[in-house]
Amino acid sequence: MPRTLPPGTPSRTRTVEKAERDVRKDNEKQTAKAIHALKSEMMGSQRLSHVLNKIMDAALDDEHKHQAAAWKIVMDRALPQTVFEQEVSKGQTRNAIQINISTMGQSTSTDIIEGEVTDD
Repeated sequence: MPRTLPPGTPSRTRTVEKAERDVRKDNEKQTAKAIHALKSEMMGSQRLSHVLNKIMDAALDDEHKHQAAAWKIVMDRALPQTVFEQEVSKGQTRNAIQINISTMGQSTSTDIIEGEVTDD
């Protein structure tokens, strides 16, 4: 015979869900604190410029075995796209090409165009 809870008591699943939410919130707070501490330590470090120079040297050296990883670090972290997007939001114009292709109704054309490619 299944056990039933007395009226007015929260179900076990709700209690477990609330506990899991609380744990997630605590973990998020701890993670945010750890990231803030690491960021503060890195920005205050005397060797930060040395690290950045090493990454740039690796990115510019065609013979370096980790050149691709250095490129990724530079493009993802040092030159994030948001920097360029912020300049656009400051009122600067952004050159862009936009091509819209749309159809109206159904196309019934079955014409085949034949030809050859020539290099001019």
